[in-house]
Amino acid sequence: MEAHVAIESRPTVLERGRMDICVSCGEPMEKKFCPACGEKKVHRHDFTLSHFLEELVESFTHFDGKFFKTIKLLLLKPGLLPAYFSQGKRVGYMKPLQLFIVCNLFFFLLVGDAGGFALQLDGFYRYEPFTSFGTQQIVDQVAGSEARLDAVAAVFNEKIVAQSKAFIVFFVPVFALACLVAFSRSRKFLVEHLVFSVYLFAFILLCSIASRYLLEWPIAFFFKTISRSAFDQVVTLVSTVLIAGYFAVAAKRFYQVTWRRAISGALLATVLFLVSIYAYRLLLFFKIIYSIDV
Repeated sequence: MEAHVAIESRPTVLERGRMDICVSCGEPMEKKFCPACGEKKVHRHDFTLSHFLEELVESFTHFDGKFFKTIKLLLLKPGLLPAYFSQGKRVGYMKPLQLFIVCNLFFFLLVGDAGGFALQLDGFYRYEPFTSFGTQQIVDQVAGSEARLDAVAAVFNEKIVAQSKAFIVFFVPVFALACLVAFSRSRKFLVEHLVFSVYLFAFILLCSIASRYLLEWPIAFFFKTISRSAFDQVVTLVSTVLIAGYFAVAAKRFYQVTWRRAISGALLATVLFLVSIYAYRLLLFFKIIYSIDV
């Protein structure tokens, strides 16, 4: 006698949709969306070309709406986005890391030489405080002769632009550490300090883009005789004041502290940021210069 084995066949996506059973979690679906996991009920119209195009257009317009709404709050209401995040008000805005990645993308597309995060070899060869670390002697040692300096500089400048982009994300925990120290009494979770730092650094990236087109280029155009050292000092000073001011306003709103605490925290974070910038450049210098073989 031939044995018959009953094989239970699982319903397809469309069959499950007609059965009003969620295809993702198996819960009953009385309406268009599953009340348990939010999955949408499948319909044959979902597989038509017209629906695909509708979804494509909607995804772009939905992203644009969130992006511009988020950027508007980031620029005009410092500290409000991380405050909304802590309160759980997140649906209408881009997620912190998502915004950070988008700002990074804009930064690298519009500021191809990595802005103030990368420094060309000439800066390490001539300017303090880098030369106090023996950078000039190291360059001479690697080049071997003055005739080879240009070749070493070309390789170095290309590498530092490429590699400086990869490690910018490490500035976020630096800011988070400064916030943790400056506002230790706020009883914020570590993740909240990190989120605040992500939004702050997203602003810094946008500020760097604006600095390139609204500050550096006009100065270079109208003051053609200004030295590179003085030029860097002016740009650094203006950017530092802007970032410190933004940080103070953001900290006042997010941490709910007095202006005195907010300003002192901003000064601490700004100093730590400047120190980390110099350390970042030096680490890149030592990493790259000894890898050059020309």
